Amino acid sequence: MVGANPASYVRSALPEDYEDVARLNRAVQSLHLDRYPSLFKEPSDSTLTREAYSGWLESGCVFVAIEDGRVAGYLQARVVEREETPYRHAGRILYVDQLCVASTSQRRGHGGELLEAAKQRSRDLAISRIELDTWALNREARGFLEAEGFEEMVIRLARDE
Repeated sequence: MVGANPASYVRSALPEDYEDVARLNRAVQSLHLDRYPSLFKEPSDSTLTREAYSGWLESGCVFVAIEDGRVAGYLQARVVEREETPYRHAGRILYVDQLCVASTSQRRGHGGELLEAAKQRSRDLAISRIELDTWALNREARGFLEAEGFEEMVIRLARDE
């Protein structure tokens, strides 16, 4: 998939992308730690292990944005099967667990291209719904996701004692 910049594109992640994805993952962990220090730990080399990354790859739902030959972002998703309950219909969704674009590569279309790859994967799997969440303090991400057509669905409140 080619992006607006001919030197950028999105592709399925490969095992050799591990170090770059882990570096971006630690950057997200740092952002979460800055905003919610009572919930999140310091990022480390074990924040995303090679074993966990291999598990992501097995799902077939991991994509990387490439800019000028380097990984500029990634998206990791998984298929979630929901059983029917007395309250909800059964269904399958593609749940985006993580979406990250390096701060130096933001506003160049990578996030939209990564989401487009997830949309295509959901179509390939005959899944008609994509869900994700974002932290309330991450207004920039929320604005981007709303511009991409995602709508607020659940609001979760918390209180520390």
